[in-house]
Amino acid sequence: MSDIKHEAISINLYYFVTDPRPEPVSERTPRFRDFVFRNIRCNGAKRAIEVRGLPEMPVEAIRFENVRMTADAGALLTDAKDITFDGVRIDAKESPAMHVHNVRNLRCDMVDATGPVEVPTGHMGDL
Repeated sequence: MSDIKHEAISINLYYFVTDPRPEPVSERTPRFRDFVFRNIRCNGAKRAIEVRGLPEMPVEAIRFENVRMTADAGALLTDAKDITFDGVRIDAKESPAMHVHNVRNLRCDMVDATGPVEVPTGHMGDL
């Protein structure tokens, strides 16, 4: 991929909601899990990766393998669990290379990123 106008990889359970509010879990609640993104190259995107679940239903079991991204902004992970980065490189023009909020069980193996990883204090879950 090259010159992507938005996110190169996006899982966003808020879709186009501008004022998100948690709701009780019901049959309407979306559940995204068990995705693998493998052997992906992107040269130019607004954001490399966005994984945004719901507070009441986190995105879960997402795996990124052998991924190379160059983007204005890095990875944004919010309301997720069991996320794995294996052999991932993110070159982000803006800092941080990875922003993590309310993520449990984030595993990183052979990850290379320009810029820091930002984990807000008290909001990281089981990192």
